[in-house]
Amino acid sequence: MSDISMSLFADSNIGMRRSINEDSCLIADLETGNSEKPSQLLTHQVGEHGYLMVVSDGMGGAAAGEVASDFAVKTMLEKLLKLTTDRSVADQLREAVETANQRIWNHAEENPELSGMGATLTAIIAYDGKAHVAQVGDSRAYLLRQGVIEQLTKDQSLVQALLDSGMVQPEQAHLIPQNVILQALGTQPAVSAVMTEFELCRNDALIMCSDGLSNKITPEEMVDIIANAPSVEAAGSTMIALANERGGEDNITVIIAKFDGESLSEKTESKRITGNFNAFDKNISYEEAQYIANRYVPPAGSEEVAESEGINAASTGILKMPTTFGGAAAAPEQEAEDETPVIEDAETIAAREAVAQKHNASERKTMMVMWVVAIISLLLLAVVGYLMLKK
Repeated sequence: MSDISMSLFADSNIGMRRSINEDSCLIADLETGNSEKPSQLLTHQVGEHGYLMVVSDGMGGAAAGEVASDFAVKTMLEKLLKLTTDRSVADQLREAVETANQRIWNHAEENPELSGMGATLTAIIAYDGKAHVAQVGDSRAYLLRQGVIEQLTKDQSLVQALLDSGMVQPEQAHLIPQNVILQALGTQPAVSAVMTEFELCRNDALIMCSDGLSNKITPEEMVDIIANAPSVEAAGSTMIALANERGGEDNITVIIAKFDGESLSEKTESKRITGNFNAFDKNISYEEAQYIANRYVPPAGSEEVAESEGINAASTGILKMPTTFGGAAAAPEQEAEDETPVIEDAETIAAREAVAQKHNASERKTMMVMWVVAIISLLLLAVVGYLMLKK
């Protein structure tokens, strides 16, 4: 039995605006299979098979998102029970993510009323003094070590892709629709999970959350809350309450795990994270990034005009924008809670843009013909008028 212990807190809150909670979370001992109920404060020894923590944010409207996120967390536990030593933890974790994706995809195919459902997933296995991380979507994981917080995951989202492309600066990111992600479980037959791992140190804290929390609380605020809270339970409860106080438009899920044990290093050299943040390769093209940036980000010095036209993040327009890159908006009667982020690959986007360009070219050609006809008509009228005057 390992001497590594964890103080754990997990909870999922419906928020202030939604009628259903589409988030799911799970904390479970991979040796016994026991999964604890959310909102419990636990001190747990990390067994020889490790400990699993999962956050999943469902999407699809009605009950579809709830179904997808539930599939995600339950499949992860089922596939990872009693980790084997003949294969790497990373391989087993990646395989579990791929299985979860396939099950959600198959279930949606078999149940047309659930078509389009999907879920983000961020999962961490604490095993043998290390944390192994897998991510699909934009639910986040952070490492807090000696008062410094570091984001372990990178959002697989439209706004992050625009930031990476350089088309949008960090101070402009709030102008871009926040609910468009580029990948999720169950929305396509295969996914590419981003994997990373790092050595745990004594007094490390891991924070995992859905975007209902990360969109409301900054990493620096997380540091302050944990530093001033008497326990991880108090810290987690404070974060949820603060997210609700700031609007609570989305479901809010958080897991906090704080580690201790004499076998864990107290040195900071082991802080460096290994793995590949670039494993997710569904990046949008330069042309697509330019098109989207031009659509949502006003030219320098035109902030007042932009805000009056409803594209400032504070306006309803930006928050209710169509979730495709160029598609139609949701029906007016659709409630905000049922909006479904649409995941599209670069080929789909490029194909749609090509169609749009062809349509625009056709419109321009039609306009030119109309102008030519109008000019000829005016000339004919002028000639007729001149001849009549001569008579």
